[in-house]
Amino acid sequence: MRRSHQDLLGDAGLQSEIARVFGQDVLNKTISLCQGNFNDLERLPDALLQHIQSFLEPKDVGQLLRVSRRFWELSQSEGYWEKAVRQRYSTVPDEVVTLASSIGWKLIFISGADVH
Repeated sequence: MRRSHQDLLGDAGLQSEIARVFGQDVLNKTISLCQGNFNDLERLPDALLQHIQSFLEPKDVGQLLRVSRRFWELSQSEGYWEKAVRQRYSTVPDEVVTLASSIGWKLIFISGADVH
């Protein structure tokens, strides 16, 4: 069946059927697209977005987290920040690892603490 975007947005029965067959997440994305919300960041895998973040300088990461909710959400785990520090520096001294356990890897990354 072929329907317009407006038909889908105004038809609760059709929306219910889409949710039943494909799941609520697909329905939500479909509605968002029909409303004109085309955010390509939402369609990229988490791993790719985190890989993109890994190339940024600390000040740029801070800016990115203010601009994109998706990047902000992805960067909330300590594991993400530990990986970012270890990826940026070839070796991380034990003293830095100890410091990170008390203040967090995010602060180590953003502050640019002496990791060498």
